[in-house]
Amino acid sequence: MFFPALEQIPNEFEVEGPDPNYWVLTLLAVSEDEVRDVSVRTLLMPFTHEGYAAYELKFEIVIASDEADEAFVTQDRFMARGYLPDQVIPLVMPCVCGAIGSLVEAVQPDVIYRVTKATQPPGKALGKHQMITERLVELGFQVQDSGTDEFGRQFWVMTQVGEDGYGQD
Repeated sequence: MFFPALEQIPNEFEVEGPDPNYWVLTLLAVSEDEVRDVSVRTLLMPFTHEGYAAYELKFEIVIASDEADEAFVTQDRFMARGYLPDQVIPLVMPCVCGAIGSLVEAVQPDVIYRVTKATQPPGKALGKHQMITERLVELGFQVQDSGTDEFGRQFWVMTQVGEDGYGQD
């Protein structure tokens, strides 16, 4: 059984990295025996998209144990659900959006790429992508490109407003 580790969205998010990724780890819950922690990790991962320097933005649930060096990581909401107390679930996406603000401020990416995990994500998953798009728009980004990748997943390429295509002024 897991208990909430936070009652509200943090005011500050600490950016870690690069290694080569940048990330924010937000503690969400702790196991009853206090051996395992459940966090949401929000990442900016450098890579090249169609010849342009970019960062892939993603988030995942991390279950770590004091007794092992390895962590269990999932992007599957059904798997994550068993580790998250009901009170914490409504805080996950606001924590991700808060972490995105800190990551963008620290890294100053020109291009951010996002892609769905599934080829036909449910409406709830697309709603989360919409929340992320809205947050990035608040931070000065615009959708430069979107569509379906070679694996049938939806993607979005977002650039800083004023950029004339994939990081080029």
